[in-house]
Amino acid sequence: MILKRLTTLWHANGCPNWTPSHQGQRQGCTQISALNHWPGLAALLDTYSCFIVGWAMSGYRDEALVEAALRMALVQRDLPQPAKLIQHTDRGSQYTADDYLALLEAHGIQMSMSNKGDPYDNAMMESFFSTLRAELTDLELFATRQAARTAVFEFIEVFYNSHRLHSSLGYCMQPIGI
Repeated sequence: MILKRLTTLWHANGCPNWTPSHQGQRQGCTQISALNHWPGLAALLDTYSCFIVGWAMSGYRDEALVEAALRMALVQRDLPQPAKLIQHTDRGSQYTADDYLALLEAHGIQMSMSNKGDPYDNAMMESFFSTLRAELTDLELFATRQAARTAVFEFIEVFYNSHRLHSSLGYCMQPIGI
């Protein structure tokens, strides 16, 4: 019911027809500044809708962090098997770990990686992290990891995925429910 209402609003505001593509996603990691520590954030962005489909936070930027974000995306997206999805990342070691690559393969996700020394290949993901820093983390120093996690949750799930307008979508609010 909510998706139908949002889709109706989407079209009423002159936004293009929207159908989930399930064709590509980007993944990246960053750190969040918090008092006395720097928790890592991994996120996956759907390349069609600009929706953050999976994310996770941890005290370490490692394979377990990116796997947790991917697992969240797999549950949220409810992809057909095999997924026939291309996932693009930078060349970080956490994305080349055997367990991570096995998880991608198990779900039929094809891996794509940036060219060596080319930071622009994953620009969509870096743009999201830049927005996160400008609109949230540069404005506040979090006292605890839990405070940072709560703020990131609210930014992604309450604001970014449901209210933020995107130039790539013609400044239309992206639909919910991909």
